[in-house]
Amino acid sequence: MLLRKHRTLKTEYYGGHDLGRRKKLINNTNIPRYKVEAIARCIMPDILAFYESEEGQREFAEWKRQQEAEKNGVERKPKD
Repeated sequence: MLLRKHRTLKTEYYGGHDLGRRKKLINNTNIPRYKVEAIARCIMPDILAFYESEEGQREFAEWKRQQEAEKNGVERKPKD
């Protein structure tokens, strides 16, 4: 699954996730929200590029397998 950036007139969303709507964020730090959002805007392109890469796709697929195994009550064997 590749995440692609889409633009509409009112909002911007990635991979079908609407970023225009604001969810109430939990910030248990003394860092102001505007600073957290500024950092997030800076690193978002790098995060998206990683998940669109082959390595990112492999890691995401592995994570999904792990989540499914945990959901089904199957323990995962550690890698050697």
